[in-house]
This record gives sequence, C-alpha cells and structure tokens, in this order.
Amino acid sequence: MTDRPELDYDLLEQRHVQGLTDAAATGRVYTPAPLAAFMANAALDAWAGDLAAIRVVDPACGCGALLVATAKALLARGLAPEMVAGRLHGADLDAEAVAIAAGRLRALLGVDLSLAVGDSLEPATLPGAYDVVIANPPYIRQERLTAATKAAMRRRWGHLLDGTADLAAAFYALGWDLLAPGGVHLYLGTDSWLDVAYAARLRRHLAMAGQLRAIWQLDEAAFDDADIHPVVSLAVKSPPAPDAVTAFRHLDLRRGSVERETGRAQAGLAREAHWAGPYLRAPAVYGRIVSAGVSRLVPLAELAELRRGWTTGANEFFYLRPVAVDGDRVTVQLADGETARLPAAALGPPVLVKAGQLAVPRWDPADLPHRLLRLNHELLDDEDVRAWLARAERLGYPQRPTLRSRAVWWAAEVRPPATLCLPIGHKRRPVLGWPNGGLVASDNFLEIRPYDADHTPVLAASLLSAFALLAYEAVGRANFGQGLLKTQVYELAELPVLDPRVVPPDEWVALMRNAGSLLARAPEIVYNEVRRSDRQGFEAAWLSAAGVELTVGELHEALCRTIWRRQSRADQSRESRLSYDDWHRSGQPF
Repeated sequence: MTDRPELDYDLLEQRHVQGLTDAAATGRVYTPAPLAAFMANAALDAWAGDLAAIRVVDPACGCGALLVATAKALLARGLAPEMVAGRLHGADLDAEAVAIAAGRLRALLGVDLSLAVGDSLEPATLPGAYDVVIANPPYIRQERLTAATKAAMRRRWGHLLDGTADLAAAFYALGWDLLAPGGVHLYLGTDSWLDVAYAARLRRHLAMAGQLRAIWQLDEAAFDDADIHPVVSLAVKSPPAPDAVTAFRHLDLRRGSVERETGRAQAGLAREAHWAGPYLRAPAVYGRIVSAGVSRLVPLAELAELRRGWTTGANEFFYLRPVAVDGDRVTVQLADGETARLPAAALGPPVLVKAGQLAVPRWDPADLPHRLLRLNHELLDDEDVRAWLARAERLGYPQRPTLRSRAVWWAAEVRPPATLCLPIGHKRRPVLGWPNGGLVASDNFLEIRPYDADHTPVLAASLLSAFALLAYEAVGRANFGQGLLKTQVYELAELPVLDPRVVPPDEWVALMRNAGSLLARAPEIVYNEVRRSDRQGFEAAWLSAAGVELTVGELHEALCRTIWRRQSRADQSRESRLSYDDWHRSGQPF
C-alpha cells in the first residue's frame, strides 16, 4: 500500500467539509485528526476484552475521522489490516461522506468495508451490540428538529431526555443502547450537555448504570470552524464500584498532557445538577469554600423569590425612552429615529433594559432612560394611544407569537418591584443592582425579592463577592461564544450565598462596613478589581463571615485564572492572545 490514496481521500474530505453550507441545520462538525487519534486510543485503552474480537461502531461517522483513527490504533496494536476491517462499523445520513469514509478505510486497509447510509436513530440501521461506540454526534438544537424526529426520540428515550433535548443528546442515549455489557462509550460533545436540564436524567443514568471513568475538557479550541467548547466523555457499561471516582481533566491536546484534574465520587454525581461548572470551569478553591462554609452558605432560592425579568415580546413597543414632557403629554424617542406622543399616564415605572445601564450597585431607578409602557382600558379612548396602537398593528406586533397568545396583547404584566437584580450573562466584572426603592428589569436580568427585607444587605454583599463570580462558573454555562457565561433562573437558584440567619452579628457588621465602598462605585474588570484595597478588605471580611480559612490572594488568583481561561476561548479577546502569567508579570492594568 502507498500513502497516496489516503492523501487523496483526505483532500476529498476537506473539500466536502468546505462545501457544507448549513452546519446549524445538519449539525455536522468533523473531528480533527489529533483529537480523533486521542479518542480512538482512549477507547481501546478502556476496552478490557480481546482486541481481535472487538466490534467498533461510529453511529455518526461522517467522513470517517474516528473510524480511520481507530483503524490506525488497532494496526499499531498488532492487528492485521483484514482483521481490522472486520471490526469496524459505521453509519451516516450523508451518502457522500460515507463514501469518503469507506474510501479512506479501503486506502488504509486494502479491504472494502460496508458502512451504512441511513439514520442511526432507526433501530434497523445498526443492528447488534458493539464493544466500543465512538462518536462525534450531530449538534442540532431541538428547535430545528422535525416533529417526526422529536416523536422518535420521545418513544425511545423519553425516560432519559425531556422534550427540549437536542439531537446530540439522543445520540448519547443511542450509544448506550448499542453497547454490549462491558462496552466502552466514548463521545465528543459540547460541555453544555454536562449542565443542561434536558440531559439531567441521561447524566444520572450514566452515573448510576455504568462506570463513568473520565471527562476531558479541551482548553484549546479543537475546531477551527465551530464555536463550541468540546469535552470527551468515557463510560463503560459495567456496574460501578461503590468507591468509583470520575476524573474531570483539562487536556492540552497539542502537548498531550493533562493540565489539571479533579476527582469526584461517581455516586455523588448522580445527585448533582451540574458537572461542567463545578468540576471543569470552577477551580478547586470553589470546592474548598463550599465545603468549609457548609454551615453558613445556603442556596439563594432559600432566602429569596427569584424570577426572570419581564419578557415583553416586543421591546421597541413596551420600552419607551421619554425625551420631552409637555403637560400631561410625553414625547418618546423611537428606535427608527421618529418620535411619538403619549399621555404621561401611559408610562409606568423605570425599567432596567441592558446590563450596561447597571453602572454601580446602588443607584436611583429614576435615572434610567427607559420607562415601561403600561396601558389600560381607560386610556384606549385617548387619541395618542389609538395612534400608538394603530402604528403597532401596521407593524404586525399583535401577530407576533410572543404577543398573540396573551389575553390582551398590549397589556404589560404587573409585578412587585425587585429588591436586587443580577444580569443573566457574565463576562469579567462583579455586577449587582441594588436600586433605591426597587425596580422592574428586562429579561436580561434575574429579579430577586428577599423573603426577609432585613436579609437584603448580606445578600447584596454576598452577590458582590469574588466567590459569587466563581459560583457563576459552577452553575452557569459558557457555550455561547465571545466568552459569555449565562445563568438561568433555575441555575442561579442554586447559587451559594451567605445565610444571614447564622452569620454572627459582628461578622455581619464587618462585612457591611467593608462593602460600603464597593456598593458606591463602578466595578472594574476583575483582573484590575482584585488589586484594589477596598476589594481586598471586603473579601477578607466575606471569607471570615463564611467561616472559611483561605487567603484573599488564593481566592483572587483562582478567580482571575478561571475567568481568563473562559475568556481565552473567545475569538479576538485579549486573553486569547496572551497568557495570564505573562500579563500578571507585566504589572500593567488590563
């Protein structure tokens, strides 16, 4: 055999990938050769049976990267080409990709393989049981799935996935079904499946029914053409030992080395809502604080009512920017540059629309530029209100799916003001809103209403802490591009905060005394913020109030490195071009 045919098929794969025009619709993101080689060897290392009898399948084989890597790994372990060819199986919907995969394997092994063209989610496509299921499944969000596909997923895996599951989650469940006892489940996916609610039962099943041996996160971008944060998971279809430990590892694929590792008792994982956050994004310091402060930290939802800010369905209709007042009339500036007149009675409370408007924690909502439109039936006879509604009808607002389901499409929900608010998205700053007198916030924020108003100061201080920033990494998800970390209401409900009911009074007083400066000024980017003396004094008071023996330096070092690591994955970010250590040694502000 020569290397030329394989090279030709590699070029065919490159051209095929370049010709893909809608990766979002097809979910096709092909596996780079170095990562495929790592996965193949990890799968074979985990297989305890006879390699000569092994059956390997890739249910989403594409152009064959994982099957070719597995073939090379089996050849390197002494199997003859003809024997290797009989051990490999695969399927894919893309007939052209399957032809390329078969050609690459034929060029490598000198033997024809029969790969299936078809939907692996259909039971007849891949009959039988396999010893290794290795896959990089298609990434298609549930909104883009057909009704037939969703129905098939419910029929087969309704016990493991809920109705919002994406296609990749179905392939994870399929892989487990395809395994023979003792088989190896080796998958490449995004880190979101380790945290999202729709895969919670799937994660629990893997942790309880098999040996969940390792999850690797790739710190460096493994894909040039996809904005994902890849993880590789390895599970074996055998009952776990009572003391089994799952290893969460950060893998530097270029060096072939594990940068850091966290072990977690597998039995405990079955009870936990998040895996990526606590064990891949959050540093070891986070776990130390949670363990040491267990008697003084409680979930945020235990102390306050939490609710996503108001979803209007049409921000440009409901969020108005007054620019002039003339008696009982108000002129509002519209997004297209035009203006409109409305009665002053139609304008409700100030509304916090964007995180950029949250400059300092303590502020007056009256300074906000936007007001919430609040119409009622008594105002419908007003000429300006009728003109406003007519304009909205011409623009099609009543027909929007977000509005037509309401009993009265133009009516804004009335809710009590929030005491505190947090942005849903986080990047590099400690951001908190504690407005005077409360506020209404948009759906870019979490509204927080403490059950006991006396607890508000301690809750505010806790949410302004460096530990809160670490906790976002543990409960949130970072698979959104540009380094953004997102936290939903159900995730923030789990956020550990100081319990004002058990913090000693003298610690409470010291905490609020040190928080005063931070509440009154704009927060800086975290790398600069931690150098400020008022921040350092506050963190020392917070650690003391939490009953945690840890230096402020250790906390801040862990926080900065964690956020730097997340931001380094974002294209064009400064962190992607400079290491944290190099920046820190420079002594320059960020």
